[in-house]
Amino acid sequence: MFKRLRENEDGVITIEAALVIPIMVTFILMLMCIVQIAIAEMALQESVSESTQTMAHYGYLAQEAEGLLENESGAMMDVIKEKGGSVTENNVVDFLVEKVGSHAEGKIGEFISNMSVSAQTGITEGLVKELYTDRVGDGKFFNAEGVKVEPAVNQETIEVVAEVPLEINLPFFSRTITIKKKSVEYIWNGA
Repeated sequence: MFKRLRENEDGVITIEAALVIPIMVTFILMLMCIVQIAIAEMALQESVSESTQTMAHYGYLAQEAEGLLENESGAMMDVIKEKGGSVTENNVVDFLVEKVGSHAEGKIGEFISNMSVSAQTGITEGLVKELYTDRVGDGKFFNAEGVKVEPAVNQETIEVVAEVPLEINLPFFSRTITIKKKSVEYIWNGA
């Protein structure tokens, strides 16, 4: 009886296929997922690098404009103080101009600086998202809306940090990974 079962090879290929095909399909899906992650990682790095280079290229002009605005706001407050005292003899107005003027000079500079930072954040985020979408498209896996950007600007450098979450869905396995990339460039100093 065992001899007859050993000699009968009917269904052997079916059993082998039933064992091998799920493993092969899982391996192929894992390989596709690794390729997608590598594409997303390269696209994010290129997007962050190009955005940082663009921001560094125009950073000098932005710093000069910010300095000019801060200087002009201080001069504007001086003119308001001078004209406020000479235009009116009302003590309340003089008091308000004096108090607002002394506090507003620092506040205007701070406001301009905050406005500059929020503008840089918005511009950088939009630029990184646009470049990322150009490189990988926009879909369920490559979602440019999930890209978070944190620019940091000081007197000499611009630093851009971006991260994007990617959802990995394989049979019996589901996970979200986050790719984070950073780029630093020196600001052109006009010399």
